[in-house]
Amino acid sequence: MTRLNLTSLCVITASFLILFWGCSRRSKLEESLVGRWQSIGMHVTIHTFANTDSTVIMDFDEEDLRTRFKLKPMITVLNDDGTYFLEYRAQNDSLVARPTGEWSVKDDSIRFHQLTPTEYLYSYHVTMMPDKAEFRGMMDYDGDGKSDDEMIALSRKIGAH
Repeated sequence: MTRLNLTSLCVITASFLILFWGCSRRSKLEESLVGRWQSIGMHVTIHTFANTDSTVIMDFDEEDLRTRFKLKPMITVLNDDGTYFLEYRAQNDSLVARPTGEWSVKDDSIRFHQLTPTEYLYSYHVTMMPDKAEFRGMMDYDGDGKSDDEMIALSRKIGAH
């Protein structure tokens, strides 16, 4: 093999390895999160409810969604291309809402950049358990313009996609 061919082969091999490692470097948390998730519970503490000094605490589980809100448990699909969607469905399976956007992981947190129907950023600390995940974060749950409401959500993994 000539020196030029050997050099070319080394450059091609190095380029392939860099490309392969660069594209496949996904954190363990990212790999665990890709798939279909079903909401099984939520705890929300709303501070300054309705712009007052009142605090409201709400707890929901799957049964509450069905009986109080007439909804099926929310489904979140995290695609391996960094996109996601949520589905809120009524008891008769009709689609109520389907927000979409992009997601990413940094350290032990997931970041959602909702693009539709309105743009919004969410970030949650994630604790993984066997076939479950807990998401903790601050958000504007009551729509008062302040991300001062604490949310803890528990979801069950129901499929790879």
